[in-house]
Amino acid sequence: MATITLSMQAKQPKAITISGTKGYLRIPDFPRADAAIWYHTDTGESEAIALGNSADALWYEISDFEQAVQDPKIALEFTNLTGMQFETLSKIQQEW
Repeated sequence: MATITLSMQAKQPKAITISGTKGYLRIPDFPRADAAIWYHTDTGESEAIALGNSADALWYEISDFEQAVQDPKIALEFTNLTGMQFETLSKIQQEW
């Protein structure tokens, strides 16, 4: 079982926490994060994860878009993911 919490309010820091049975992942500065921290609930230890550079976020997005335009398989994957997100948001909206 997993839980995802997302804070996007103006007065709170933009961050996401994904919790599971073995620990939780905290991603500060979401959605432009370049680091995350994995917390192990069993041992109490934490592990830093860093990748990329938030200053290059727009470049990463443009690069991904260009790859999707050039490769139909990647474009289909993006289309499927977007469709799944819209379905999930529609279900949440109907339940509220």
